[in-house]
Amino acid sequence: MIESIEMVNWRAYTRREFQFQPGITFIMGANGTGKTSILEAIAYALTGEASTVKARGKLLRDPEKLATVRLQFSIDTHTYSIERSQSAKRAESARLTDLTSGKVLRTTHKKITERVEEILNVSVDFLRRIVYMAEGDIFRFLNDPPGDALHSQIQQVLGLTQLNGFSVALEQAQKEIGARIKATRRQIDFLEELGVTKEQELVDHMQRLEERRNRLLAELRATQSRVLEYERENEGLSRLAPLLRDVTRVFQEKQPDSATIFNQAIPELFRQREQELGQIQARLDTIEQDIAYLRGEYTAYNQLLDLLHAHESGEETIPCPVCSKPMTGAERSTVYRDLFRRLNQIDQQAREYEALLLQLNARRSSVESEVESLRPLRNYLAHAHLQSLPPDSAVAGLQEAIRMHELEARDHRAAMQNEIQSLEAEIAAIEQERARYLTAQSRLHDLGFTIPEEASYGLVQLEMRSLSIRAAIRAVQDTLMAQQNANMEKIYAQVAEVWNNFMRSENWGVQLDRTGMPVLRDGQEREADLSQLSGGEKTALMVMLHTIIAHHFSNTDFLLIDEPLEHLDSINRRSLIRFLVKAHQKGAFQQVIVTTFEESLIRKYMSDEAVHIVHLA
Repeated sequence: MIESIEMVNWRAYTRREFQFQPGITFIMGANGTGKTSILEAIAYALTGEASTVKARGKLLRDPEKLATVRLQFSIDTHTYSIERSQSAKRAESARLTDLTSGKVLRTTHKKITERVEEILNVSVDFLRRIVYMAEGDIFRFLNDPPGDALHSQIQQVLGLTQLNGFSVALEQAQKEIGARIKATRRQIDFLEELGVTKEQELVDHMQRLEERRNRLLAELRATQSRVLEYERENEGLSRLAPLLRDVTRVFQEKQPDSATIFNQAIPELFRQREQELGQIQARLDTIEQDIAYLRGEYTAYNQLLDLLHAHESGEETIPCPVCSKPMTGAERSTVYRDLFRRLNQIDQQAREYEALLLQLNARRSSVESEVESLRPLRNYLAHAHLQSLPPDSAVAGLQEAIRMHELEARDHRAAMQNEIQSLEAEIAAIEQERARYLTAQSRLHDLGFTIPEEASYGLVQLEMRSLSIRAAIRAVQDTLMAQQNANMEKIYAQVAEVWNNFMRSENWGVQLDRTGMPVLRDGQEREADLSQLSGGEKTALMVMLHTIIAHHFSNTDFLLIDEPLEHLDSINRRSLIRFLVKAHQKGAFQQVIVTTFEESLIRKYMSDEAVHIVHLA
């Protein structure tokens, strides 16, 4: 029984506490005065969640403060207290206390909810869907029947839990076999798509693919090797180009008519130029020696002239400056003429040698430039090992080879890249095909088969097992429904009796289907469409079902009903209030808390000691 509820910062209330007594308590007040807030607080304390408000922040009157609900209830010989606190973002502190023993039982929201289920011997779903009938619950009940919550509780009370567990186990087994059948069928279809029905076919396909893959890989490696060689050749020609430009520049500067030279093999041209350079150097050395000799002779003759001048006295004879023999004037004149003539010859010859030196030095400089430009080119050709260019190539041949390479390079490179891409695409397609066969092989093993032939046989076996389990499920479910309906006949009769009194008829029977939806049948066992009932009639039927089901299938001795009279006309409102009063008098429940704004409808019962009124301003 609910004894009290205290709310702090909870929805309509800053702080408020209500005490409750056995019997029927009508909470009366206009809309917006907080009637529903009281029932929601009780439901929140018991289950940890509000039934009609899902956003936690809307439970708080002031979102900056905690909301706290304290519920006190009793069952059997024990009295319990539940305290739960809630912020705008999350659940905060919680505590469940056995006031009879003074012991704190639980201190977390989840553990408290689980312990409440044990104390009341009902599930939280049953509390939310049956014991507490929130405003507008009629529409929730019809759109989302509480089949699971209702049937699990009914089967537990009737002792059918073990049989239901067997049914659940069979359904799980059927689900697993169904999944295995689907997987096996997919595997068989996959094998057929691959053209494989036997083990040897799978082996043959894999072997052919492997052989083709290896052949294409060999072709790909060969093509990639050609590409690398081509790129190396291309790089070599690229390095050769500036060397050629340097040789061409040097030769064209020194020898404008160089066409013949450029057709000579570079090693031979280099050898010729080096040989010519040696010859020039030898000629230069000889000329310099000759010039040195002439200079010495020239000096000696000048010294003789100086000696002749020194002995000049006008006498007929003078001593020879060389041998000291007497010389006549005529002899002296002859010597003078011979000396001057020789000096002139030496001077002329020296000027010729100087001119020749200039020419030879100029030629040597030119040849040295040519040799120095040819040397790196000759060395590069000797060591680069370019396939398209032999070491004895000529400059003109190299220039033509580079020009042709540049013309062909783009197309040749594109052709090789296309070949590589084509081979890679073929290999990728083979890999994909191999992956499909490997996947088929792996799936066979995962399904417990070693060869393709076993899959078809296994599928037949699985289908047979599935048929057997489906038959067992139907048998168990039929047994469950038969036992449940047999045990609920009195309950259905009681619901029908109350409903026929409410409707002033004797033709209606009421049952619940597997979803928990009420089914109405007339005297000819024809089902009635619930959509034909008015909103008030549906509400009355739901209140009756909640009341009778909660009485028979739970240990709770209280009901919480929010605005059950709202959609009823005045006659049916009185009929429903009369039903609740009589249900309490007959012991259907110890306590019911009902919210309403219809004070005039309950005046007749205000004098009844079991009826209590709570007025909200």
